[in-house]
Amino acid sequence: MKNAIKKIAASTICGALLLSMAGCADTSWSVKKNDDETLSVGTYIYYMTQAYSEAKEKTGKSGNVVLSETIDKKTGDQWIRDRAKELCVEQMTLDKLCKDNKINITDDEIDATYKSQSVFYGYGYCSYYDMWVMSKQSYEAMGISENSYKNAIIKTALEKDKFFNKLYGEGGSKEVKDSELEKYFKENYVSYKYLTTSLNKTDSNGKSTTMTDEEKEVVKAQYERYVKIINEQGKTIDDVAAQYDKDYPSESSTKSSSESSQETTSSASSEKSSQPETTSSEASTESSTESSNSSTKKSSSVQSSIEDLSNDNFVFGDEVKKKLKEMKDNEAAYVATSSAYYFLYKTPIADEVSSALDKNNTSNYRSKILHSIKDDEFDKYIEEQGKKIDYEFNDAAYNKYTPSRVIPDSDNSKNESSKASSESSTESSTESKTASEASTESSTESKTASEASKSESSAQG
Repeated sequence: MKNAIKKIAASTICGALLLSMAGCADTSWSVKKNDDETLSVGTYIYYMTQAYSEAKEKTGKSGNVVLSETIDKKTGDQWIRDRAKELCVEQMTLDKLCKDNKINITDDEIDATYKSQSVFYGYGYCSYYDMWVMSKQSYEAMGISENSYKNAIIKTALEKDKFFNKLYGEGGSKEVKDSELEKYFKENYVSYKYLTTSLNKTDSNGKSTTMTDEEKEVVKAQYERYVKIINEQGKTIDDVAAQYDKDYPSESSTKSSSESSQETTSSASSEKSSQPETTSSEASTESSTESSNSSTKKSSSVQSSIEDLSNDNFVFGDEVKKKLKEMKDNEAAYVATSSAYYFLYKTPIADEVSSALDKNNTSNYRSKILHSIKDDEFDKYIEEQGKKIDYEFNDAAYNKYTPSRVIPDSDNSKNESSKASSESSTESSTESKTASEASTESSTESKTASEASKSESSAQG
C-alpha cells in the first residue's frame, strides 16, 4: 500500500514537473537548422498570415470558417500551419544557399528596398515600410515584430532574386542562353498600340456616371472607322492618330505629358517582377483606365504596350487578350468590354527583340522572361535543397501560436453580417410563406362557406 502511494506521489510530481517545463518552453523561435541557427516565431506567424490569405483564395471563404474547410485533404487549420512551416524552411534554405555561394545581402540593401519598393495596399501604392506603419498595431498584436516582417518579405525576396540570377543569369551554373530568351519572347509576348475609352464619365459636379447608349454608339462608330482606315484603306497607325486628333482636338492639345506617362506606366504594371511586390490586376486595370478618363475622356494619342500573353492577369482583361492572340501583325481591331472600348493595332513582336533583350532596357523584360521560363524549376530546386538540411521544429511555439491568431476580426465580422442577413432573409421568406398559406387557407374557408351556403339555399328551395 505504501509503495502504491509512493508511486502515485512520484507520478504526480513528474506530471507537475512536465507541465511546469512545458509552460516555460522557449517559444521565441520556430525552426532551427542543424547549425543551431534559428528563425524567429514572429516570422512563422507572418507566414501564417500569408498562408491564411492563400487558404481564403483556395476555399472562397474567410474568417474562422476557413479553419474547418478541407484543403488538399487537410483541415484549413492544419493546411495553414503546414504551409507556414514550408515558407519558414524555404527562407532558411535560401539563407544557407546564399551563404554557401557567398551571396551577401546587406542591411543597407534591405532597408533601401524596404523603404522604396512599391506595393499595392488598400486604395493605392506605398512602400513596405509605410505598410508596416499602417499595420503595425495589428501585426504586433499577432506577435510579429518589424524585423520579422522585414526579413520575411524583403530579405527573402532579395536572396531569392540574387540566388536565382546566380543560377540562371550570365555565367551561372544553369545559364539560360539568349536564343532561349528570344524564343520565349517571340512565342509569348505581344506588341501593340491602342486607344481606349472608359464607359464611365465624370459630370460637371465630379460625379461618375455611365455613358448613354447614344454616346456608346458614337464611340463605337469612331473606333470602327479607325479600324477601316488600316484594314480597308491600307493606311498606317499614324493616320489613325492624326484622325483621332481631328476628332478630339481640344483633348489632344490639353492632355499633359504626365498623364500620358501615367497611362503607359499603368498599362505595364501587370508585368511580373523578380523584386518583391504585391500586384493587383484589377487595380492595375482600373488605374490604367481611370487615368484616361474625364467627361467622356479618351487617350489623346495612341499608346504602346508589350505584354506577356501567358500572364493570367492581363492588364486589359481576357477579351482584349483573346483578340490580340487572334490578330495578325499590322492588323487593327475593335473590342467592346463591359467597362471600356478599345482600338487595337498589333505590331510585329520580332521588331522588339533587340530592345527587349538589351541588358540596359529599363522595362527589365530580360529578367521577366527569365523568370517566366525558370520560376517553376527554381522553386522545385529550392524545395529539393531544403530536404537535404536537418531542421528542428518547435512544437511548443506551434501549439501556442495557432492560425486563429492571424485571422482579422473584420473577416469574422463579415461572416456574422452575412449570416445575419441570410437569417433575416430566411425569416422574411418564412413569414411571407406563412402569410401566403394563411391567405390560401382563408380563401379555402371562404370557398367552403360559399359552397355550404349554396347547398343550404338549394335545400330550402
